[in-house]
Amino acid sequence: MEKQNTNLDVVKSLFENLSAKDQESFIKENTSAPSNTVIPTVEEQEPGGVMKRWDLFSRLLSDRIIRLDGEVNGAMAAVAQASLQFLDAQDKTKPIRMIINSPGGSVLDGLVIYDTMREIESPVHTQGYGLMASMGSLLLVGGDKRYASQNSSIMIHAIASGTQGKIQDQEVSLENTDRLYKILADIYVAHTGIAEEKVYELLERDNWLSPEEGVKLNLIDGIIPHKKPAPFAHMVNRNAPPKREKFNEKSKKLIDEIYQERTKGNDNDVATPAASKTTTPAQKNGPKR
Repeated sequence: MEKQNTNLDVVKSLFENLSAKDQESFIKENTSAPSNTVIPTVEEQEPGGVMKRWDLFSRLLSDRIIRLDGEVNGAMAAVAQASLQFLDAQDKTKPIRMIINSPGGSVLDGLVIYDTMREIESPVHTQGYGLMASMGSLLLVGGDKRYASQNSSIMIHAIASGTQGKIQDQEVSLENTDRLYKILADIYVAHTGIAEEKVYELLERDNWLSPEEGVKLNLIDGIIPHKKPAPFAHMVNRNAPPKREKFNEKSKKLIDEIYQERTKGNDNDVATPAASKTTTPAQKNGPKR
């Protein structure tokens, strides 16, 4: 551990000695922020009156906040894994907050992030904003505590194989896709308590879910409330269907069925949580989700 901390100190010292321009270039090349994103910088006064200049993502990291924005890919996985391991080495008791806004992407790279989340000792609390689709939804579900913002969307579905080439190669690729498909289904089962066959039903097609439906399915533990509600928020009925509803009836029926089983607790196919949860706040370029 002493050697690891020494290495981290060396890296930190080297980074701080870079010019502001070089620091910004390094951050853009080594974070999951979109390449065209302008990364803000902040200044803080340290003891002794010295002004320290941070890029915003590093400042958030110092508060144990990791952001996953955009497509899940190798660059995102490398930065997320290193950030998780670094924060866990600093303090294994304090929670790490992971903020997710992602349409999904590489299954293999997403599993790198998921496995690291589960391997470290620090609790990882996930918060979803905007869109958590495909691998983005799996990373949201994989947190120790899981929340979504009021107007966010969750989408779960099956993986795409992307097979091509010789028939024999396609067969091998499809076998690997089946293996990955089961891994993902097992993760959803392990974090939601939904029976395996019903998880496969949910994954049969694109299932777009509101945060309320995410709570029903135990994909998340709660919805992040607005601290400053709109003036006439009391007039809004979030449970009312859209005026022009085009909801897939099969999906709606399945969600309601799972919710009834979970709440009644009289179906052996659905696991009962050990404790109630709060409801307040192919290869490297492998299959895509």
